[in-house]
Amino acid sequence: SDPMFRSNIISSIEADSQLAILGEGDNARDLGGYLSGQHVDIVLIGLELSFAERSKLVGWTKSASPATSIAWLLPVDEDGGFAVPQFIDGIDAYLLRNIEPVELLFCLQLVSDGGKYMSNELYLVIMADKLRHSPFLETFASQQTAFLRHEVQLLQLLARGMNEASIGRQ
Repeated sequence: SDPMFRSNIISSIEADSQLAILGEGDNARDLGGYLSGQHVDIVLIGLELSFAERSKLVGWTKSASPATSIAWLLPVDEDGGFAVPQFIDGIDAYLLRNIEPVELLFCLQLVSDGGKYMSNELYLVIMADKLRHSPFLETFASQQTAFLRHEVQLLQLLARGMNEASIGRQ
């Protein structure tokens, strides 16, 4: 992993007196040592693995320590872009590596209390992609939801990148 990224994560966690880092490693084998014989609340994984490797690691972690939550840190490229992950059952949080310390600490607290978390940026990209696809919109608008058809149309225009003035003119 990138030393600057690792340093920022460690600094953020160490700044919170309620959190402690039990160890760190560069590969999946290192994880086994930390899960053996001690209680681990959350494992932060920033390894870049294939979907099959991630699934295997999540399965192994959950079998070795069922109560341990898993937060996956997704890489962000130089221009700020990132790949939307294939979601895996057993991962409790998806975060971007450019996460702000406040958001990281919020996520860790939420996950340690049994919650699930997804980075706000990641969520917005996924929702914008879903809103671009007509079958999703038709299904969404036809269901009994808190949104009116007009509100769904507004969400679709926002997903296309239109600003308030453009939406108002339309």
